[in-house]
Amino acid sequence: MRISCLLALALFGLHHPLQAQQTFTTGETVELPTMTAGAADHATLATNDFGDVFIANQADHASGGKLVEGTAIASLGNHTYRTSAPILLGDPALALVGADTCRKPDVEALEDGSFVVVWPRNDRNQMSPARLEAARIIVRDQNGVLLPIPLVETASPGRGYLVDDNISSGDAGIMPDLVWLGDQDSLGCAVVYVHEIATIFLPNKEFREYELRCTRIDWSRSAHSPVFLEGPFVLASPIPMDNLIANPYNGGLILPDVVLDDSADLVVAFEESIVAPHLGYVGANQNRIQILRFESFSSATPLQSIDSVSLASPVSTHRPRRPSLSSSREDQSDSVSVSYGLQGLQGASSKIGYKTVNYIAGGGGGYQAPENAYWVQDPQKSDGLPSVADNGIVRSCFAVRQYPAERKLLSSVSRPSGVNNLNELSTPIQYPWRPAIKIVTFVTPGPSADLSFAAICYEGDDTLTPSTYRIFFTYRQL
Repeated sequence: MRISCLLALALFGLHHPLQAQQTFTTGETVELPTMTAGAADHATLATNDFGDVFIANQADHASGGKLVEGTAIASLGNHTYRTSAPILLGDPALALVGADTCRKPDVEALEDGSFVVVWPRNDRNQMSPARLEAARIIVRDQNGVLLPIPLVETASPGRGYLVDDNISSGDAGIMPDLVWLGDQDSLGCAVVYVHEIATIFLPNKEFREYELRCTRIDWSRSAHSPVFLEGPFVLASPIPMDNLIANPYNGGLILPDVVLDDSADLVVAFEESIVAPHLGYVGANQNRIQILRFESFSSATPLQSIDSVSLASPVSTHRPRRPSLSSSREDQSDSVSVSYGLQGLQGASSKIGYKTVNYIAGGGGGYQAPENAYWVQDPQKSDGLPSVADNGIVRSCFAVRQYPAERKLLSSVSRPSGVNNLNELSTPIQYPWRPAIKIVTFVTPGPSADLSFAAICYEGDDTLTPSTYRIFFTYRQL
């Protein structure tokens, strides 16, 4: 992302008081307003070419379910920003699928600076099929002028346009991830998500199977048009997600992440685990991150498989989880960065997996052997929840490191010059958690180099109690 902007940085500080509209500068941290007195978490963010940010998250609702809300952060220029009042996107009180809960959204920016948010709406009792919904948030007019209040394009208040109405969330939780389809489709995006197709319980094993779906959304069309949606298409099936009863998974499963490579092909990463004898498999348990590449929607054979990369756990004491992908069309290299947690089992400390996959130019698929990217693990600490973000200037990975009485956010930043840095980021809370990152480039006047900044959101509190978590945001220079 390239943004015309000027001047200085502010020292770190938490901006007070908490209110619907807050004005702050680069280097400051704000706690975002929320529509609930309960916990707010699972935040994700996107940035547009103006430097605006939209953060979507879930939060507790009085019904016992979750709501999905969003906060627009407008770039006012001169490294100054303003938050909007939170916007209700997914309202569980509507009871559209039974005992509604709207959870785990994702957000992406389109070329015109608007933002798209998708979220699943599940029946907490698992009696009805789940559905995937989407809304578009417009923060600037066609001339790039900020609107007084963000405009929400949605089916009705608290209810998004229907993307898929026949999904089983199962144990995976659907876990949608969005990608803008690039210059080929300036108002198009694709969402990749998970549908559970089978669950088999044995005395000491759980066998699960999923399919990975993809639906294209064309916001240049009316939401009531038959060509507003294309799909769903099945990218992969069946995907095994097995485990031993004594070693369960916590949280969502499969957890797909999607980006475009330099040829606008879709690159999708997800978790996979297989335990014998499921699907006829014979051998030791296999836990890995799969990275699949598919032809772009504009190709002659859309979504045709190109190639696949498998990143297995190096040892049986660690299980790869929660992949995060990033790519950049500004770095003169058709490469994708991938980070993932190596969940410690049998008392082992958790670690970070962080690699670069370089694809071979010229068509036909293929890639070089994945290379280790820069991360320094402290053998006395546990690291987890990594999130990667690249542009043409830097590659970065942010993650959480656990200390005896606190957590720290860490940032790994690598530059083409070969300079690598691993730093701790100051936070106003003791236990930050689950960072999400986007990188923007502020174009400075004169001959000096462009400056890279990270838009960072995370959740947490001064206690380890998730029921007290709130959402925090900061812009930091890298």
